[in-house]
Amino acid sequence: MNNNYKSVTKYLEKNRKKTNYNIVGFIKKLFSKVLVCICLIIVGLIVLKYDKNNSKTIYKFIYEDNFSFATINEFFKSHFGDILPFQNVLDSKTTAVFNDSLKYSSLSIYKDGIALEVDENYLVPTLSSGIVIFIGEKEDFKNTIVIQTEDGINIWYGNITSSNVNLYDYVEKNEILGMANGTTLYLAFEKEGNFVDYKTYF
Repeated sequence: MNNNYKSVTKYLEKNRKKTNYNIVGFIKKLFSKVLVCICLIIVGLIVLKYDKNNSKTIYKFIYEDNFSFATINEFFKSHFGDILPFQNVLDSKTTAVFNDSLKYSSLSIYKDGIALEVDENYLVPTLSSGIVIFIGEKEDFKNTIVIQTEDGINIWYGNITSSNVNLYDYVEKNEILGMANGTTLYLAFEKEGNFVDYKTYF
């Protein structure tokens, strides 16, 4: 009885120390990443203040050209890890994810993309991981969500209702994006401002 009590106490103490270590490690990582972000912002503000040509170039690059959020995100993850390293602290992720890929009964060419016939109230999974860069109405595609993948492809998901994502969310492959409105889902694939053949990416 006494030996069992000691074993349980030792086990609980070991787990408590491990949990404390994880929390301390999380705080250190978070603090270092916040410092890196602050330094980058300060350097950027200094450059913009003292060089008007650079400020115009940066403005054009972000707001007028095809700025790749996904590439920046991948660069940051590869050098500094995730912006908030919650996956090392939390036991599980609560995002809804399918175990299988996009399912449809027929496919037809539609405008600059394709139209898929799906089940009524079909829950649409994402084809690739990436960042949500647009949510709103697109001509001929109705309510549309655009996700920029890590290789710079913008995937348009058209005719979506009851969306589960917000602008600039990072979504994983097969994560539930929202519900198709009716039985038709539109898809289009865009790279550097031009629509590309769906067969390359679908």
